[in-house]
Amino acid sequence: MTKPGGFRAIGVSLAVVAAAVAGLTGCQADPSGAGGDEQITLQFWNWMVPWESELQGAIDEFEAENPNVTVEMQQYAFAEYVPALQARLQADDDPAVYMPAALALQLAEAGRTLDLKAELGDEFIDQFYPSTNRQAEYDGGQYAVPWAAQMFGLYYNKTVFAEHGWEEPETWDDLIALAQQIRAESDLNPVAIVGNNPSQLADFFWPLISQVEDDTELAYALDALTDPDVSWDSEPVISALTQLQEVVDGGVFDPGVLSVDQDAAYASFYTGKSAMFYFSSSGLTGLEQAAPDFVQHDLGVFKNPAWSSGDRHWTGNQAGYTLSVSANLDDATKQAALDFLAFLYEPERYEAMQNRMVSLPATVASAEGIENPFVQEFAGWLLDGDGAPHISFGTGTGDAVGTGVTKIFGGQGTPEDVAEEIQRAVEQARAL
Repeated sequence: MTKPGGFRAIGVSLAVVAAAVAGLTGCQADPSGAGGDEQITLQFWNWMVPWESELQGAIDEFEAENPNVTVEMQQYAFAEYVPALQARLQADDDPAVYMPAALALQLAEAGRTLDLKAELGDEFIDQFYPSTNRQAEYDGGQYAVPWAAQMFGLYYNKTVFAEHGWEEPETWDDLIALAQQIRAESDLNPVAIVGNNPSQLADFFWPLISQVEDDTELAYALDALTDPDVSWDSEPVISALTQLQEVVDGGVFDPGVLSVDQDAAYASFYTGKSAMFYFSSSGLTGLEQAAPDFVQHDLGVFKNPAWSSGDRHWTGNQAGYTLSVSANLDDATKQAALDFLAFLYEPERYEAMQNRMVSLPATVASAEGIENPFVQEFAGWLLDGDGAPHISFGTGTGDAVGTGVTKIFGGQGTPEDVAEEIQRAVEQARAL
């Protein structure tokens, strides 16, 4: 076990009732201003690049209310963020407020982040969807809070669907049949997906485990891998990998899927080269920015296909965007960091920001104020209980699952072999 104050570098995969009650009842943040008159600088690290102007606007407002505090925001592209954060953590130079990515539980165990339940109170923590809180709960505490929730589904070109009479797929078999129909009746690729990032391929796979079981508990147990009766080479995992293989072999994706990056996947969809696009609710921001006319006239969304007709449409939930506060701060800086976090989640401010960002809020109360119809659709799936784990937090799990799933997409292994390789890789990572 890593000792408090230390940090063990690991491989990471990734791939987010009111935001806060008025006055933050039970919250220990200082309502009179952050840290008194002492000049304080907070480093705020995140990879929410599409929302830079929105976040900077909130920072400017906070600094105006707290003239002794300067918030320096550092943003990275998704692929660059975790290596940069690991370097800072290994140098024992933690940002004050930052996105812990899939390191949330390990940082909590190492004593590197604050228990926000203890610092800000139960009423603050209870504003968020329980499923988005669960991923950062450790030993009774809450070590990160979600900035935005996520629900995965299939974006589709409703204009093209209407022209051809194509129908929404209910099951994976229906999706495979639809893909074959699309290829026979058009020159379109059926489904665009980000294929060059193992974590995003894993986002597609993880919910299949919950679909096999019609429950989320096995997925959580596999990530933890602390139950001796749970293993990655078990029948439910093999069944999920087999379904994945059938989808890949059924021609749902481009044959060159493993070379498709995020920009290419987006463009393939909104330029009319792909009929559908598999991504999370966070993809709405990128589509709105890149192709507003397409969003207005051609965009539709529907649920992840189900295992069988009538089954629950389990799909990726949790929150990729979460925020933690460093435990390695002096008292004044710690108070300022907590004040800044509480400021961001003030109910009216948070709801307004989420609407302007075209983002799925992580608080139940904010769901009532969603303005975008597509975000409303995703929120409905979350409220209906269709959310399932899709982010790996256990040591070694992210790398092992990403590597294994990539082999299925690339036709380089059987479900049985890949399941055994994942189990072996996770065990080896945890033996180090």
